[in-house]
Amino acid sequence: MYPTAAGGEYRLLLSGFDDGDQLAMYVFTIGSAQPPRRIPSPIGCPEPPDRPGFLFKGSLYRHTGSEIVVFDTTNESFRHIRFPYFPGCTAQLFETGGMLGIFDYRDQKTSMYIFAMQNQQSEQWNFESFVRLSVAETRQHCQCPDHRESVTVVPRDGGLLILLKCGAWLFQVDGDGGVIVHGKLIASFRYSDITMSSHYLLKQTLVQHTFFPTLEGYVANALPFI
Repeated sequence: MYPTAAGGEYRLLLSGFDDGDQLAMYVFTIGSAQPPRRIPSPIGCPEPPDRPGFLFKGSLYRHTGSEIVVFDTTNESFRHIRFPYFPGCTAQLFETGGMLGIFDYRDQKTSMYIFAMQNQQSEQWNFESFVRLSVAETRQHCQCPDHRESVTVVPRDGGLLILLKCGAWLFQVDGDGGVIVHGKLIASFRYSDITMSSHYLLKQTLVQHTFFPTLEGYVANALPFI
C-alpha cells in the first residue's frame, strides 16, 4: 500500500495470475468503486511477490533473492537494481539515515552485514557495518534453534536498533558503534500470547476510514484481491 504523489488517496499494488498463468499486476485505489487496473508486469519476475514491498521515497522496493525490483508509484513502472553483494534468503530492506539500507545475517545467524545506498542516481551501495549478534545470551533465554530466529533492523535516534525474534521472545540489540559492532542485548520481551511477524507491520493511524466496504460483490472482496 502506498499514498499517491498528489496526496489524498492510497493505492494497493496487487498481483496474481491471468488466464494464461502469466504474472499479472494491478493497481487499486482504496475506496474506489472501479475494479483494479492492470499494469505492465516487471520483466523477469514470473512469480508474485512473497513479501510486502518497502516504501521509500515514492517507490516500493522488493528483493526477489537475486535482485531488487523497484515500483515507481508515480508513473506505475518497474525497474531492477543490483544487490550490493550476493544475497542470502534472509536479506531485508530498511531505511537508515534517509538512505535505503539492506541487511543480511550469516554464520548460523550469529552476525549480520549492513549496506546503505549512498547515491540513488548511480545506485551505489556502501558497506556500513558488521554486527556480531549476542546469540549466546538470547538463545539461553528461549532455547530456540537458530533456524527459527528472525531479525529486523529499525532506525532509532539516528542509529540502528536490531530486533531479534526467537520462539516466544523478542530481543532488542544495540546496533550502533562503528564499522564492526558487538551487538549488546538491551532488553527482552516475552510475547507468547501475541502473534508476531517480522515481515508485516501494522500502522493503525495511516488512514482514518474503513478501507473495504463489506458489500456483496465489491471488487476488492473477491479473489485474487484478498
